[in-house]
Amino acid sequence: MLIAYLLKVSLILAILTLGYRWLIQFETFSKMNRVLLWNNVFAAWTLPFIPLPNWGPIEVQEEFHQQIQN
Repeated sequence: MLIAYLLKVSLILAILTLGYRWLIQFETFSKMNRVLLWNNVFAAWTLPFIPLPNWGPIEVQEEFHQQIQN
């Protein structure tokens, strides 16, 4: 459980950091940059707690879970 949470946090933080570097890194507003970086950290630690709905048709999900168990 903890490993899965930490992997999600790492993935979200990596995506948000890449987005920051690509879009905002060279802006001269240092206070805004700091606020956005702190928002990235906050989002990375809180987003994994939000449950996502099951994606895809039920049949596909059930077949996937059966293949994993076998």
